[in-house]
Amino acid sequence: GLRATIECMGPRFVIGVGNFAEKRAREALTSLNVTIGRVPHPSPASPMANRGWAEQMTAQLRAMGMNLPVKPNSDNLAVAACSTKGSRTRRRG
Repeated sequence: GLRATIECMGPRFVIGVGNFAEKRAREALTSLNVTIGRVPHPSPASPMANRGWAEQMTAQLRAMGMNLPVKPNSDNLAVAACSTKGSRTRRRG
């Protein structure tokens, strides 16, 4: 489940897309040393969340303490794989 994945990969941040996802992450990840946050869910039911969604996402992630690149590129992406023996991360590209 989510907890096992987070324990394996060891991220500093877990971001819920919408209120429900954030709430579930907080419930599942109790006692783990990880920052949990939320970004708006782009949905027809929430027109406000759809206006300037990318800008809202960037602003909220930065407010959580994430250092985001000015312009994403392939050097900023990592692909992680987990096994029962631990985790490993390799650069994509």
